[in-house]
Amino acid sequence: MDRRQYNDQTTVHLPDGITDELNLNSMSGNIDIEDCQAKKITMHSTSGDLMLKAPSGSKIDHFTASSASGDIFLYGNAEQIEMNSISGDVNLFGNSQTAVL
Repeated sequence: MDRRQYNDQTTVHLPDGITDELNLNSMSGNIDIEDCQAKKITMHSTSGDLMLKAPSGSKIDHFTASSASGDIFLYGNAEQIEMNSISGDVNLFGNSQTAVL
């Protein structure tokens, strides 16, 4: 895994874009994930938006996202989904067997 800091943005590059588990946290900032395949993805932000755009045809076993003050976007499918925002919108553009919003 390669992690680089650009201004106020942190970029993480995963070789082949595949990992078993991905856990990302931010105190103040957005988290955007694109083209990453993982069995379990967890995202948390105190103040910022969370967005996952899963690759077409990928299957996530468990997706969890929470934000105290920010919107959450999931573009893709997951077997289990948990999304919670105290002060923000929760947007699901995909399918799930079990979703808690």
